[in-house]
Amino acid sequence: MIVLSSQHKEADLVAALDRGADDYVEKPFRAAELLARIRSVLRRSVKAQGEEAVYQFGDLIVDILDHSVMRGGESIRLTPTEFEILSLLVRNGGRVVSYQRFADSLSDANHRKSRQALRASIWSLRQKVEGDPNNPRILLTEERIGYRLANDPSRSPS
Repeated sequence: MIVLSSQHKEADLVAALDRGADDYVEKPFRAAELLARIRSVLRRSVKAQGEEAVYQFGDLIVDILDHSVMRGGESIRLTPTEFEILSLLVRNGGRVVSYQRFADSLSDANHRKSRQALRASIWSLRQKVEGDPNNPRILLTEERIGYRLANDPSRSPS
């Protein structure tokens, strides 16, 4: 929780922090500063849950908080559903994510109902993050189970 306040007294700041606030920003505030403070609180929250904010697999970098993906230093634009799929895979660190787990986790109703819609999104995602989408080394299919992220994308899957 970040408190935004027009109060400039130290006692107000101390009281807010003592009541559980993570940060305190006095009005008027700058939008960029507030966004940076929000990202900071989110990073601490993610780490407290045992997660990372940024995941790296070879030259692929996924920043969960900034909703950004880079490969080889270049930004990759993903749809919200593609980012949601990739986030779920990176958070599971090489473990298989079942079709049912995708259905339970994805916000897009089409993907909750249809494996074919999920397959189409995986294919689209592979087009954007794989060097050779026809020979995936990062986003791997586990037949009849689901998908997983390669443990080491620099090696060929066995």
